[in-house]
Amino acid sequence: ALDASGNVYVAGYFYSSSVTFGSTTLTNADNNSSTAEIFVAKLGPSVGLPVELVSFTGENKNNINHLHWSTASEINNDYFVVERSSNGIDFENIGTVDGHGNSTQIINYSYEDLSSLTGINYYRLKQIDYDGEFEYSQIIAVRNNQSGNPCFVYADETAGNFILSCNTLKNSQAQILSMDGRILKVINIIDDSDNTVDLYGFAAGMYILRIIDREQIHNFKLIKN
Repeated sequence: ALDASGNVYVAGYFYSSSVTFGSTTLTNADNNSSTAEIFVAKLGPSVGLPVELVSFTGENKNNINHLHWSTASEINNDYFVVERSSNGIDFENIGTVDGHGNSTQIINYSYEDLSSLTGINYYRLKQIDYDGEFEYSQIIAVRNNQSGNPCFVYADETAGNFILSCNTLKNSQAQILSMDGRILKVINIIDDSDNTVDLYGFAAGMYILRIIDREQIHNFKLIKN
């Protein structure tokens, strides 16, 4: 059970000589493994699960970047800071969204960036607890215009992959080539959102990601560390 302060209550029994919850250890009084010891334990918020972020996505509609994210559980979640970057490295605070404190249900959040940058915008969330502790989410990218190259690529640092995001392409094809032009892998672009470019099994080095768009070809350089 979970109370409003984030404390977790656990009840049960054990036959072993001891059982440990966080930094608390309970011992069997008579040290007899054939006798069950019944217990009720109250675990403070620091022992509980952190905020579990299950999704974080973005899309552009009418030149406004709409961000959406969901949590599966929250403990001591004070608020989220929405951060934006033009290069995926240097981020600035553009807004905050209140958290729900403690929850064990799916909660959906959203934020509208009304002054997004021209071209590619990188976003991340900074989730802050009541005690000031914080964690960063993965980085996502959203393009706020349809001109120029229909696709862009950015690294997904949490998974070690690259994300290919296309605004207008559907049922197209992408190729991964070596620097000498050999086709190493073919990727089908199945929709106009995010497609994973997995370089698992590839040696460290530089590769070319080629997008075949009707009569046009767009090339991107990928660097695998």
